[in-house]
Amino acid sequence: MASIVFWSYWNAQKAKRKLNQQNQKLEDINDTKDRFFSIIAHDLQNPLIGLRSVGKQMEHYLAQND
Repeated sequence: MASIVFWSYWNAQKAKRKLNQQNQKLEDINDTKDRFFSIIAHDLQNPLIGLRSVGKQMEHYLAQND
């Protein structure tokens, strides 16, 4: 009887360790994803700001020629 209790406890601890390892890997992957999207968002922001500036310049130029 004691061996069954010990075996059950040991399996539960083994499953808990495995779950903790998987959670850690998932957190690491999630952090990497967040950094990646942060870099992409920053890299896309600069060209969009430039396009907005060009649009304003064109609008100003067209308003002067009307």
